[in-house]
Amino acid sequence: MNSSQKDIFKTWSAYGAVVLTGIILYFKTLFYDLTYLDDNVWTVDYRWFIKDLSNMAALFTQPDLVSQVFYRPLLNFSFMLNAQFSEESFFAYHLMNVLIHLFNSCLVLALFYKLGYKKNLALGFSLIFTVHPVLTQAVVWIPGRTDSLLASFV
Repeated sequence: MNSSQKDIFKTWSAYGAVVLTGIILYFKTLFYDLTYLDDNVWTVDYRWFIKDLSNMAALFTQPDLVSQVFYRPLLNFSFMLNAQFSEESFFAYHLMNVLIHLFNSCLVLALFYKLGYKKNLALGFSLIFTVHPVLTQAVVWIPGRTDSLLASFV
């Protein structure tokens, strides 16, 4: 293997370490139920709306489902996607939250690589981001996805 192939392997193994760490940490949350702190509103009370794909245009043309103050079409769209793949189970909602967080953790790693940080330092910082307890509610609580989606676009 030449040096560029070794660098690619080191880079991909770093992403793998970040993803594996996140999966180990958040695996149990995939089987959580509702907390009834807004997540029931999104997943149960408005299921009739988000289950019907003909309402997709309304997600982008009307205010938020929960509060008329907000306009969050991507959040609503993500819940609509989840509603298509889950009946009474909340597994898909929790899985989506974990996947978005793992994606963000990989973006943090890529950012540190792009900024020129040494590979070990970049990996360390992205692992801290992955496991930091301040991010727990964004991953575990279904409506916490708002924060994770924001992080993806920032």
